[in-house]
Amino acid sequence: MTSLPTVNTLSASTFILDDSDTTSINYTAPFSKEPNLTCRGNTCTEILGVNGSLQFSFQGTDVWLFGKPPGLARIFLDGALVQVLDTTASTDANTALWGANNLDGKSTHVLKIGGIDGEGLNVLIDFFAIQGTVLSLSSLESSTGAGYDPTPAERRKLTGILVGTLFGFFVFLLLAGG
Repeated sequence: MTSLPTVNTLSASTFILDDSDTTSINYTAPFSKEPNLTCRGNTCTEILGVNGSLQFSFQGTDVWLFGKPPGLARIFLDGALVQVLDTTASTDANTALWGANNLDGKSTHVLKIGGIDGEGLNVLIDFFAIQGTVLSLSSLESSTGAGYDPTPAERRKLTGILVGTLFGFFVFLLLAGG
């Protein structure tokens, strides 16, 4: 994990890639654009299901994902699953939810966000902040497409996160109601 900036600490040279920028972001269904007045550009995007994704390519040293917790997402950087993001305990929408620092600034990187199965469980994606340049959609290689089937280990991890989240929610309800 890396240090995560807030919206207010991003430098003036930071490139902001809004979720609504379909000239730079490749979306694969299922996904949903959610009207939200608290999001940049008045929209957020929810990736729906394990086959839904968004991805873009960039050259730069740092990249951060900003969105609205709570929720889950699978984060891929340069073709490798780097984290199953769990923001169910987060409440601060002004701090980045995920980031990567000190990347090779001369290399082309591909960031892909994948959804998980389960209605209402995926994080709302607002925008990305990048120290570098976003590349055109044509720079994305077809090998980074949406056809992703989680490994059994990833399915077990997702199942554990979901079960733990639901258990915590029911314990909260029990304690709050009694």
